[in-house]
Amino acid sequence: MILLNINIGDIEKFCKISEFLENIFLKRNWDVFITLVLDGNKDQISRIIQNGLIKNICKNVSVWVIIRQSTIIFSGKLLMSGVKKLVFNSDLNGKKLDQIPKSRKVLLIKSKNYEMISLNLFDNYSRIILDLEDNIISGEEIQSRLSIFKSNIKVPVVFSYNEIYPSYLAVASQGVGILINFDFSMDVSLIDEILVNSLDFKKLDGLIPTIVQDEYGEILMLAYSSKNTLKRTIKTKEPTYYSRSRRKIWIKGEESGSRQILRRIYFDCDADSLIFIVKQKNVACHTGSYSCFNDSNFSIGFLYDFISDRIQNSSEKESYTKKLANNLKLLLSKIQEESDEVINYSDNDNLIWEISDLTYFLLVLMAEKGIFPNDVINELWRRNI
Repeated sequence: MILLNINIGDIEKFCKISEFLENIFLKRNWDVFITLVLDGNKDQISRIIQNGLIKNICKNVSVWVIIRQSTIIFSGKLLMSGVKKLVFNSDLNGKKLDQIPKSRKVLLIKSKNYEMISLNLFDNYSRIILDLEDNIISGEEIQSRLSIFKSNIKVPVVFSYNEIYPSYLAVASQGVGILINFDFSMDVSLIDEILVNSLDFKKLDGLIPTIVQDEYGEILMLAYSSKNTLKRTIKTKEPTYYSRSRRKIWIKGEESGSRQILRRIYFDCDADSLIFIVKQKNVACHTGSYSCFNDSNFSIGFLYDFISDRIQNSSEKESYTKKLANNLKLLLSKIQEESDEVINYSDNDNLIWEISDLTYFLLVLMAEKGIFPNDVINELWRRNI
């Protein structure tokens, strides 16, 4: 896990937050592998909630927010806006903190103070951020501190350091996340290298196994990434791999047209395996199957894509789905009709039938309005607090 910590006030000295995201964060495709950690005072946090900015940011970026005593009152609103996790200092307490699920809480502590904190406290958080504090610290000392810390604490750890540091591999290979404190004087090109520098390419002579998965969770293929292909993948969002049999770099879909668009990159606890989350066009397997492991499993996502294709590429004469999409009044009347039939179901088999009908019409409405299944899933996830 790689996080970028940035103070809202520091951003606003140079530009608007939206400009920072557009011109630096998203332009460099950091959204595919970095979680953004925002820090701000009461007025700044209140403002980004009230103007809807934080909700818009969370649509495209994985976001955590650091919570202070003055901003703890915004915890619920931040989570409802789509913030993944809230980061709390060890001295914060109160009913609002107790009401937040463990899965959404992160504890920030100073490395020199952790022995003074009750070990039971760590069990209330999903992750720990260990602030190493020192401006100058050796790789060996980082290893030593992390080793001592992890021997006592079983919660996943992220380490925070004030400089971009060369020992990413040693830290990441221990299953430890990295938090970089962003500074506008920083050479941002160094951050572009952070994922590559965090991974262990030595075990397979410069290659890392890469599991490729679609947006709906289906595994598509297994490939291999080198440092160069990974850099290109991040730069272009066009998954690029290394072929062991042909001993050459290849871009998925360059010849077949079955291209992939990168959505997210994850690496495992040993930093020697990757997962690419992609949007797959056509099929992933050279045999013509959607997946190298099987034909496509039917899912809501698969049905949504089929409906979208009918809306975009069919005529009303060819497709009832297209007719519905072109006639909102008709579509809404069908949703009303099917809703009534769901309410008045006769037995379980009939209920399944009517729910299926209603789901189809709702998906047509979603596709016509540009709302994706993951938008609904994320909204339900936001409510799970």
